[in-house]
Amino acid sequence: MASLSASSAACSAAPPAPAESPQSWPSCPRSPPTPTCPTPRPPGGGGAPAASGHRGRSGASVSGGGGGGGGAVEGRWKLHLTERAEFQYSQRELDTMEVFLTRSSRGNRVGFTVLFSHGNAVDLGQMSSFYIGLGTRINCNIFSYDYSGYGVSTGKPTEKNLYGICPENIILYGQSIGTVPTVDLASRYECAAVVLHSPLTIEKVSKIPSPVLIIHGTEDEVIDFSHGLALFERCPKAVEPLWVEGAGHNDIELYSQYLERLRRFIGQELAAQHP
Repeated sequence: MASLSASSAACSAAPPAPAESPQSWPSCPRSPPTPTCPTPRPPGGGGAPAASGHRGRSGASVSGGGGGGGGAVEGRWKLHLTERAEFQYSQRELDTMEVFLTRSSRGNRVGFTVLFSHGNAVDLGQMSSFYIGLGTRINCNIFSYDYSGYGVSTGKPTEKNLYGICPENIILYGQSIGTVPTVDLASRYECAAVVLHSPLTIEKVSKIPSPVLIIHGTEDEVIDFSHGLALFERCPKAVEPLWVEGAGHNDIELYSQYLERLRRFIGQELAAQHP
């Protein structure tokens, strides 16, 4: 089975996403994104190293540990958020979050890890509170990343740049436009499972060999509920879906059945397949 790798990007290992506009899809994040500012964590708690770095589209700076060249170095970094991130937890929770600037990574196995591809109008700063809450409630690690041109990730936000750890322990999670790279990845690599949250209709879904949980609000005003129904019909290994009655595009997380279904899917259905 092929392994997944990630090219250089800002990654974070969490409130519901702000409203998204379909006119801005697929590759234009609203400007400016929430500034997120990683700074290096010196080994062993020593003093701050010499730094070099870059400043992203959002105005956030990324400083890297010593060495020449001017590019950010690989390793552990500490995350700083501006007030615009509207972080919903205390500094203590923020201090527990680690950010990695890396070209490739393979982490230790600790239960399931959800690879979460976020929506179009957000970045890691805005999603960080949600990731902490989600990971705590479903007892999973959450791994997310910013697309090229989002947050402090370099490059341009294009569809090509949308397109990774041990596959049988990874759950791919895509929300809204994030379902595009999620389905593409899931159609090429077998993984533990796939979660498609408020998804677009994507033809490649028929090629996904892993179990797929589809979540959609019946009153979605951005991506019509019919997309979720169509994907469920085309997906060969679709599990019991979650149709949230009355939910729109950006409020599914506020309904109790959202976490209940995820807990059951991961804690019971998948756990039974991976003793």
